[in-house]
Amino acid sequence: MVVCLREDDSFAANICNNFGLASAGGVHGLLADAGTDLFRANRIGPVSKWVDDHIFFRIRRCHLHTYNNQHHSWGQVIDSNGGRIHEGSCIWYRGDTMPNRCPEEFDEDMASPLRDLSSVSARPPNDALFTYADIDIDNLSETLGIPWEVSKSIPFGSVVPYLSFVWDLDARTVAIPEEKKIKYLNVIEEWKKKPTHALAEVQGLYAWKPCFQDSITVLSCHIPHPATYPTPQHAR
Repeated sequence: MVVCLREDDSFAANICNNFGLASAGGVHGLLADAGTDLFRANRIGPVSKWVDDHIFFRIRRCHLHTYNNQHHSWGQVIDSNGGRIHEGSCIWYRGDTMPNRCPEEFDEDMASPLRDLSSVSARPPNDALFTYADIDIDNLSETLGIPWEVSKSIPFGSVVPYLSFVWDLDARTVAIPEEKKIKYLNVIEEWKKKPTHALAEVQGLYAWKPCFQDSITVLSCHIPHPATYPTPQHAR
């Protein structure tokens, strides 16, 4: 991200805070959110994203009518709940109240029903079973000038990696990839080799906490919280 400073010809390249400070990450989010809105407006979806990680779902054509009816019902509930909700840095849409008394949370207003794009261009027989395919994403992306990192693209399937987890739609499970389990176990083994640890080592172990909550809970009696360590004077 390039930041314009006070002088007319003075600029700085921000290479550190693009995923942190609101002034950087927020701008990135608004641009990427506009992209997902354009896909939805062109009836491609469902689509969601986290920062620059996008995930596209597609509906079988035989289920399109049923899905769009549900889509419309969601939209009516969202409208009755006030539509777009902006809380802090979060924009979301409130659905029905679930049995646990928490509201359904949507990341779109459900204003654009999906459309069958299977006849727009030639595609393999398997892709023709669904409302859209990669070619439809690529065509709209090319028109909008949206570049994708091809090496990170994952083919459509019932089991896909997203946000560092493996999502199995058929089994309805979310799992930690084996390579991540092995990596974390190696981190623990390295930890156990030393009787004392520096602050940076504690912070590194706690960085895995969102993925391994249960493991961290078991180990918590042996690992001091990073906040209990003295802060170096040069830290900011």
